Amino acid sequence: MKIQTTTLALALALACGGAFAQSAKFAASHNPAPIIADSEIAEYWSGGFASSYATCLAEYGDGGEAACSSMASSPATTANLATIHVAQSKELLVGLSAEVALFTETTTRGKKGSVSTAMASAEGKVGLMACNQSTGDCVQSTPAMVTLSSRRQELEATLGGVLENCTVTLIDTTDDGIPDVGEFDAGDCDFSQEEIRLALATLAAHHYNFVFMNLDQGMYEVKANFYTMAQVEASASCGEDDGSDSYLACEADALEEVVASGEASATAVIGNSMMTVQEVRAVKGEVIEM
Repeated sequence: MKIQTTTLALALALACGGAFAQSAKFAASHNPAPIIADSEIAEYWSGGFASSYATCLAEYGDGGEAACSSMASSPATTANLATIHVAQSKELLVGLSAEVALFTETTTRGKKGSVSTAMASAEGKVGLMACNQSTGDCVQSTPAMVTLSSRRQELEATLGGVLENCTVTLIDTTDDGIPDVGEFDAGDCDFSQEEIRLALATLAAHHYNFVFMNLDQGMYEVKANFYTMAQVEASASCGEDDGSDSYLACEADALEEVVASGEASATAVIGNSMMTVQEVRAVKGEVIEM
């Protein structure tokens, strides 16, 4: 009885040692896309491999547009490729890390009670696919798509402007040759535009884990597809028609000069990225989607 116990313990030790000796399958892919710092914003953000840029300017005045909108999005950009062999009914655990740079800028200008708005948004997303090189079949990861970073920036202002000078017509009411009465309203005055500008730039590294469940046997190529989107909107007007002197002056000057404007620009860029792939065996019933 004592010998049997010793033999069983030795067998368990050998079995455990064999299990720990096995090496896990591992693959990795790095896509270097450094963002190059530069004094010019356009050049600063040009270092990414997937990027979107949008801008618009709405001007209330002669020849201008009272509203504008624009959206730019990049098609699927495959940046990371990793190849790994998968045994029958095994899973792939994929970790994806990426730098996402977002730049949003909004500006409003106006005078004489005009209303200006500007909105800028930008985001970066990623989705994964695993393709069997033998059959050509591709499956989506769980989850299929993840937003790595997103920002929406809105700016609205009602601006009166800075009073510079007024033209006043004086009337001689006493016929003594000396003008003694004068009247003027906002339409007789010159205002310089007020301006509010808000700009935000962010660069951050983000990570997310993906799973490919119960794959058939074969050699798989795992692809990371990145997407970027930039969207902007702007508008400018005299606001609600309340019949006030300020509104009427704004309307009158709109035929001669720019009274109000809204301007927005947005950029989204994917920078460095890293993907790691492991073949694993999930515990039965432990991969649950809520």
